[in-house]
Amino acid sequence: MLLAWALVLFAAAAQPARAEAGLTYMFSKVPPAVTSALSVYAHAASDAAPEQFKDVEPWLARKTALPNVDMRGGRYWLSLRIAPQSAPGLWVIEPANSFFNNAHVTVLGSDGSRQSFQTGLTTDTEFVLHRGKSVKLAADTRYWVLVDLTTPFFSSQPRVDVWPIEQYREKVLTQTVLLLMALGAMLGLLMFNLFIGLWSRQRTATLYALQLICSVVGWSFYFNVPYDWLGVTDWRVNYAPWFFLLSITHCYFCIHFLELRRIGPSLARVGDWLALLAAALLPVCWLAPAYSHLVATFVVGSAVSFAVASAIWALSRRYRPARFFLLAYLAVLIPGLIILPPNLGIIPDFVENSDLLTLLGTALEAMLLGFAQADQLALADRSREQFRQQMQDARRLADTDALTELGNRHAFDKALEEYLTQQRLGASGALLITIIDLDGLKVINDTRGHAHGDALIRAVAAELAALQIGRCRAYRLGGDEFALLSINGDSQALATALSDCEKRLRETDFPEAGLSFGMSMASNPRSLISARELTELVALADGRMYEHKRDRRQGPRALRAEAA
Repeated sequence: MLLAWALVLFAAAAQPARAEAGLTYMFSKVPPAVTSALSVYAHAASDAAPEQFKDVEPWLARKTALPNVDMRGGRYWLSLRIAPQSAPGLWVIEPANSFFNNAHVTVLGSDGSRQSFQTGLTTDTEFVLHRGKSVKLAADTRYWVLVDLTTPFFSSQPRVDVWPIEQYREKVLTQTVLLLMALGAMLGLLMFNLFIGLWSRQRTATLYALQLICSVVGWSFYFNVPYDWLGVTDWRVNYAPWFFLLSITHCYFCIHFLELRRIGPSLARVGDWLALLAAALLPVCWLAPAYSHLVATFVVGSAVSFAVASAIWALSRRYRPARFFLLAYLAVLIPGLIILPPNLGIIPDFVENSDLLTLLGTALEAMLLGFAQADQLALADRSREQFRQQMQDARRLADTDALTELGNRHAFDKALEEYLTQQRLGASGALLITIIDLDGLKVINDTRGHAHGDALIRAVAAELAALQIGRCRAYRLGGDEFALLSINGDSQALATALSDCEKRLRETDFPEAGLSFGMSMASNPRSLISARELTELVALADGRMYEHKRDRRQGPRALRAEAA
């Protein structure tokens, strides 16, 4: 999508004069031919255009002049005069600026010439997606252009444009490129979101894809794509129903994207009522087609206003994804405010092709809503990561002794369960279990205070955590009791290391301290042991620790881990 825009910008840079001319012709208010103001007349039954230039003014004088057409459609005569041109050439005359079913155009020259053609939904086009057709204008000749226009409804006040053919081609090319780019961008976003929504069952993406379907089809009909490409000729197949459906999907997308049912239930109910209203008014397109455009304009305008108001409210509640959402609907609201009064027939268009400006705003809206969805997904990912980190921290705290930062009793039990699992997978070695009791802690607490006792516990924990006998991990089981789990550890080396730890403690600030310990290991380290046997090994190490404590009270004695 961005590559397509880049190619257009590159082409514009390569031929700046042509690009500037195309944009000028496309958005200029008055076409470069010298014409009079457009006049509108009521159409009488069996009314035909005059045959000669000189008969036009008397013929028009007998007709009822109207200030404007009725937006509810009907049959009208449109007339304008073309001033004499200095040179002959091909020109294009186009009934424009509104939806219409059929137009019969008659061009009468003061030189006696008469040209006519028919354009509309049922005729072939000379210029892609446009209803203009070429005529020959002689030099220094005045012309009347009479248009017999029939339509079920108007989408804006009609206009009759007269262009030199080369300038008209530039205009058609520029407008068609921008039109197809806008529709292509929305179509690409549609396919992506439809795939994501159906594959991952994300309701927001699915609703966004449905909104884009309605928007792409509706705007395609608005700019004659199905009529020219697919050969559709029935005016009853038009854009209006799709804009009703667009409003319905739009309201539900807004509700789900902004999570209004959670953060704004009242606004969510407003969106529900707007969607219900659009659904209830949809049959107008077939039961009263003359009112379909006017009602569709009201429904779409209400839906966009609802989205903007909801986004502002969500932003006030610090709902971050509403940022791009608000920008998206401002992108369609601003050109919509330009096109809305002319669509209702209140005033003439401010600029030519205001409907194309609205389509470009809609394409920008679609892209910004894509950014909003990406922002929402990124926010959700960050929230999930924060939750995962919080859960990890909670598990770590649940498994960690607060005073020593060693694993606690819960972590010790989990390590034994993990050993049984690894053992069944053949990924573990022989397990050496050591239960340790810290002697002298009560004496230190009673004589030197609990702060000193806590310092002793932390010192012992630091000594045990630093041991490198096999794959060794230390735990504080509670109070003055510690444990070591060592995979493929050497019991004699560990006993020596623990004696050295005790010596270092006594040589520092804890002369009263001592370490009583007991060890156990399976009699056949290569055989699998059960959970019951593992529990018995822990009890055996605990019993030997108490034996060691009694022996220390009776005198020094070397300790050796005996087979269980």
